[in-house]
Amino acid sequence: MEPDGIARDALDRFVTSAQTTIEELLRLRPELATELGEHRYDDALEDLSDTGVSELRRLLHESRDALDTIDLDRLSASDAVDAEILINGIDRELLDLELVRQREWNPLVWLPGDALYPLIVRDTQPLPDRLRALAARMSQIPDRLELARRVVEHPSRLHVETAVLVRVEEPLAQLTDLGLGHDAGSVDAARRRGLNLLESRYSESFTILPSRTSATRHAHNAAVDPSWRTTWHVYRARKPSANVSMWRSL
Repeated sequence: MEPDGIARDALDRFVTSAQTTIEELLRLRPELATELGEHRYDDALEDLSDTGVSELRRLLHESRDALDTIDLDRLSASDAVDAEILINGIDRELLDLELVRQREWNPLVWLPGDALYPLIVRDTQPLPDRLRALAARMSQIPDRLELARRVVEHPSRLHVETAVLVRVEEPLAQLTDLGLGHDAGSVDAARRRGLNLLESRYSESFTILPSRTSATRHAHNAAVDPSWRTTWHVYRARKPSANVSMWRSL
């Protein structure tokens, strides 16, 4: 059944808002874009400076305000579900940016490994393109880590342990398994350096937790919020070539 005029207007406004939100979100979060299979921004890292965060907040607030003006009851059931997924994703991002504020205390947010890993292991793009993207992202890492040193304050011990120990120990162990020149001694030395760094960072004594390689891997797999993952794959599957009817039916 064709929607009436009011329903058509609600659908058109929702589609326009959803398209703008997703396109701009992928531009502002290039690492997320790579994770989701969008490779236009493979040569960039997310801007975690105050300016970058402010731009992301502005986008999310504008998108949320636009969605609030749409009467979701006028949408079909499937389109209303799409809208709720998008709204929940925006609310989650705003909660993190404005209340949780992970960038100010969680060193894992700043680590570049997840930005490089998909370009190394996935062959969805030609190798020369991936190498150029890797070189571009790696050239931006020193500036990101320098900014992290200025921004991150009072990190939790758990997150620092994971950042220093697991994120160093696991890659070295993987290289050892591949026979690329590292050995158990190298891994142990890296772990000891990590322990020394932690002891120098915290004046109080505490017990270093055992390696959480498996837990960290599960955390990485969950790093992309399911609401964004679902929204993006629906968007890609229904991206129109000549019109904006992609959300009409699931």
